[in-house]
Amino acid sequence: MTPFSFIHTADLHLDSPFTGLRQVGDTVASLIKDATFRAFDNVVDLAIRRKVDFFLVAGDVYDASDRSLRAQLKFADGLRKLAQAGIRSFVCHGNHDPLDGWSASLRWPGGVHIFGPELESVPLALGGCFTVPWVAIPPMRPMPPAQWMNCWPQTWITGLWVTFIHTGC
Repeated sequence: MTPFSFIHTADLHLDSPFTGLRQVGDTVASLIKDATFRAFDNVVDLAIRRKVDFFLVAGDVYDASDRSLRAQLKFADGLRKLAQAGIRSFVCHGNHDPLDGWSASLRWPGGVHIFGPELESVPLALGGCFTVPWVAIPPMRPMPPAQWMNCWPQTWITGLWVTFIHTGC
């Protein structure tokens, strides 16, 4: 089997409206307010430096269903940098950034897959040796993990596969 590497992120909460910033000085407040953006930049840069094969974002990219335009642009920019480095990205939504939340009409770069509300598989050939069926389970699905396998077509239960989800637990 060909070795592969990836970075898994979740709960980025970009542009989180931290409370209590009036109690600290302006310099500290500014650092805290931009902390989520700097953290995302750092993990994107790490993925590029390490030349990972793919980048996973398992929910809660944003802090609320009413996502800020600043956060959406920053996220799209990070995914664009990854795509330019030849790194595919896979994103599923979480309880803080549901699929039906407000979203600007942004064009995602090639190599980015945003999972929707249905169970799906996205093949990814690595080194021409095997395919990874990506499976995302919609967030907050009322089902214990032991039953998830029953949701997948039996044809998926072969070879190497990766599952990622975001739960509200």
